Amino acid sequence: MIPYTITPTEFGLLMVAGHARGLLYVAMSGDEESLAQDFSRRFGKKGLPPGARMSGSSASELFHWTQQILDYLAGKLRDWNLPIDVQGTPFQQEVWGALRQIPYGETRTYAQLARSIGKPAAVRAVANACGANPLAIVIPCHRVIGSDGQLTGFRWGIERKAALLQLERVLVD
Repeated sequence: MIPYTITPTEFGLLMVAGHARGLLYVAMSGDEESLAQDFSRRFGKKGLPPGARMSGSSASELFHWTQQILDYLAGKLRDWNLPIDVQGTPFQQEVWGALRQIPYGETRTYAQLARSIGKPAAVRAVANACGANPLAIVIPCHRVIGSDGQLTGFRWGIERKAALLQLERVLVD
């Protein structure tokens, strides 16, 4: 079973899931059903049943990690060193690592991100890896924009992407 919590925020519901090795999943949505469906697609039957109570060290760690994300969303925290344990292809892992290098309050284009990993022709693949990111906010794919400076795809909604960038005071058209 994978411990998780769902917390209301001004950005919608925030779902955080993890285990002893680190965060597995962070997502945002307007409703619990969407979160549960996405979580089930990713983890199958390994999650906790809805409404189940967590206890022990997993609950304590999950509370601590969730509080850091909530502090970020409240504008109180700009940087963190949260443990993560995400599964992905080697290419996805490389892109997600590059995303974590984008500083708070800055953006990069998909083309810049592709160049930063030494694969300048892989812009579309980089965008796909961003879309497969299982850790909203923690792996900051919201900081990636189109080459024309416009906001482009964000799995958790363009409005949330704009709000996160506004929180970080990044001006976008």
